[in-house]
Amino acid sequence: MAVSRANKNVQPYWRPNFVNASELPDIKVIRTDFIINFIAVVLMLLVGFYVLQREYRSYALSKTISDMEQRIRVADADDAASLKLSREFRDLAANVAEMEKFYATPVVAHEFLTQITMMRPEELIYRQLSLVESIEKVDNKQVVTYQINISGDVRSLTVLDEFKGELSEWDLLNAEGYGLSIDEALQGRDADTGIFPYTLGITLKPQKSKPADDGEGGDA
Repeated sequence: MAVSRANKNVQPYWRPNFVNASELPDIKVIRTDFIINFIAVVLMLLVGFYVLQREYRSYALSKTISDMEQRIRVADADDAASLKLSREFRDLAANVAEMEKFYATPVVAHEFLTQITMMRPEELIYRQLSLVESIEKVDNKQVVTYQINISGDVRSLTVLDEFKGELSEWDLLNAEGYGLSIDEALQGRDADTGIFPYTLGITLKPQKSKPADDGEGGDA
């Protein structure tokens, strides 16, 4: 009996049907699109990181420069204040030195005037008193010399001599480290009044420092 075509076993094709893509074997070549995209993305990220890094460095540098300029302005203000304070300190130091020099003088003006007035003999008259400081060089150092001038009238030369003796023994004029000298100048006696105009010049001058002793003499 003949086999009908419907009952005939259908054998598969010996090769896939290229019309049906789902039946084709997976023989595709490796695609490179995603690799190119990946590389492009990485390059973009690297470029972006580089740009951001440059921007950050630029910002940090600008901030550093701004901070340094601010510090410089503050330092300039501090330096100006320090210089002003230094000038004021030097001025004050000079004033203090002048005050120390004034108080260290062997002859203090107000004390001298007070005591010289109390020492005046009754027969002696003061017409002028002066105290003058001058700078001299002693032992290669600048020292202060004091010149006191007393002028007036006296009736008796004996009284003037006694007054000179009191001045030479006066503690105020015998300061340590100073030498004392008293010079006298007389004018002729006034025939009408019988008085002698006089001038006493008192000089206080620092003495030269004595060389140190070498010690006792050597062995005999």
